[in-house]
Amino acid sequence: MMFFSSRIKLNQSKSLIAATCVGAALLLGSCGSTPTQQNASDFELSSNNIDSYLEEASTLPITERIIRQLNAAEFLFKQGQIDRCHTLLDSIEQSKTNENQYLRLTLLKSAVALKDGEPYLAQRYLFDAKLDQNVDTQYSELRIKLLDQRATLMFDQDNYIRAFEQRIALGLLLKTDDERAQLNHDLLWEYLAELDESELTRLSQEETNQVKAGWYSLAALSKRNAANYRQQIQEIQQWQMNWPTHPANQLLPADLIVILQLADQQVQQIAVLLPLSGKLESLGKAIQEGLLAAYYNDLQTSPLTPELRFFDSNTDDITALYDKAVAEGAELIIGPLSKKQILSLSNYPERKVTTLALNTASKEPLKTNVNEQRENSLGERPTEFNPAQSETTVTSDPASTEQEAASTARLYQFSLAIEDEAEQIAKRVWRDGHRQGLIITPNNSWGKRGADTFSSQWQALDGNILGQETYKEQRAYSKLIESAVAVDQSKARHQQMQRLLKQKLEFEPRKRKDIDFIFLLARPTQARQLLPLLSYHYAGDIPVYASSQVYEGKSSKKLSDLNGLRFSSMPWLLDNTIKEQQDIAQNGANLAALQQLYALGVDAYHIYPRLEQLKNIPQAQFYGSTGKLSINSDLRIIRQQNFGEIKNGRAIELKTETNAHQ
Repeated sequence: MMFFSSRIKLNQSKSLIAATCVGAALLLGSCGSTPTQQNASDFELSSNNIDSYLEEASTLPITERIIRQLNAAEFLFKQGQIDRCHTLLDSIEQSKTNENQYLRLTLLKSAVALKDGEPYLAQRYLFDAKLDQNVDTQYSELRIKLLDQRATLMFDQDNYIRAFEQRIALGLLLKTDDERAQLNHDLLWEYLAELDESELTRLSQEETNQVKAGWYSLAALSKRNAANYRQQIQEIQQWQMNWPTHPANQLLPADLIVILQLADQQVQQIAVLLPLSGKLESLGKAIQEGLLAAYYNDLQTSPLTPELRFFDSNTDDITALYDKAVAEGAELIIGPLSKKQILSLSNYPERKVTTLALNTASKEPLKTNVNEQRENSLGERPTEFNPAQSETTVTSDPASTEQEAASTARLYQFSLAIEDEAEQIAKRVWRDGHRQGLIITPNNSWGKRGADTFSSQWQALDGNILGQETYKEQRAYSKLIESAVAVDQSKARHQQMQRLLKQKLEFEPRKRKDIDFIFLLARPTQARQLLPLLSYHYAGDIPVYASSQVYEGKSSKKLSDLNGLRFSSMPWLLDNTIKEQQDIAQNGANLAALQQLYALGVDAYHIYPRLEQLKNIPQAQFYGSTGKLSINSDLRIIRQQNFGEIKNGRAIELKTETNAHQ
């Protein structure tokens, strides 16, 4: 299922006014037909004249004085002079403001609070009961800004229902020919996308307001048919017949418009290029198993499924195999898996059909490291695959830049890259209130990529990395943890004091006090050794966040060693209701280490009909087994995963509390 989504939380929220007032630095400024707030004698504010502007204001009647103070405060905010803006806002006689001025003052106070990192103070301002009394329709644009900011703030706090309700109210103020009305529906649809299908169904049945009930019903049926776009189209059309006067029928969310338009543009034959022999055979066959599980599930509900043909990509000439598949009737290619082969196809000028590659072609030279896949001390193969690790170095010709740009127009790239996870984990850690942490990763390229991405995102959020440690040999784990949390320094100080005083002192080692989280990259066996060592070294109370590789989808007694660990995870590993997962468990090999690859195959099949939809609506999302999927401007599929936690030896999903903070 796909929803229009603008979601990049933590300082990148999308709002209605920001989207329509191009170039505006602040949602409070004039937009469209907003009445001008300056007196006719006022001049354009600048850093040079703002002092004289305010000095003159002190001699004016109270109404004009407040207008000037508000104008000046908005200017200071736009210029980033937040402290001075604070001071000016505090000087405004709030009791003397009229309704319009009070609304402007409130909007600005909330914006300043958000700038100061105080969202709940901003919420208190925006939901002041006085704002909903005696609404002055003369200033409807300010009212639009208020509802828009309320909705955006509630969305950022994961309070999706309350955000949805603000956009319903906002819709009543917008005319259908206003471009913001369509965007408002798209954002409203995004909020509903965050709710579970079961919750949407319940809300549609219990809601007495018909406008809300209709939206809930439409979202529920869309999410219910996530993996079956044909059924989704039929139910959307039926919904339109059942709700002829509903606002969504007048302005259907953008992604639903596109899917209805693409209904007759699906392919008849798909060629799948996977390594079905050679050193990557196990990876290729796991993806094949996922693809087939999704295909046969689709076949049970629709006779219109495409023909699926498999080709062994264990060849030195991927372009020849590609041409062969197209010559035999393929209208779409899924694969290959190898980075080297994807890079070859990206530079191939004769590529004629849409291609969904199952990895990413690195922009940097691919480096040889034959043994890195099995370099951990226990001989355990990592669940994150990287075919480039067993391939020779490949570089692209700089002279082919233009040709490559043209040829990649139909090349989509879908991978399980650690970079996507690391960035998302950083945002989650920040939202959980942590600010200073350590990074612990394996001493290999996978660990380096994850650490670099996390560190970059964390610094962008203005967080602080206190240190970074890498591990390789099991025998060094204890020393690594002891050093990371500075217990070794505590012991050294104790020994020094004993030498100075020449007597034995009672002593309990202490960890450093400034660490409030640890970001860990590890596989299950490694994590089960590293986490207990934190407790052993007096640091068991530090929250630990890990990537999805730490959990393979099986609960066992061994998981008790990971109690308290939070980790990003595919829905595939936390949701036992996925039909394809059940089929593979019953009929396939169902190996723990290959679970992510099964899910990749399932999503590759489900997402192919929606590629154009995702491309045409860049911020749309598809809710799949590997996560929430979207496509960026480079035609790379971006995954946003769920979060889980180990409690009492079991992995549980961390559900979003949609009605929190009401």
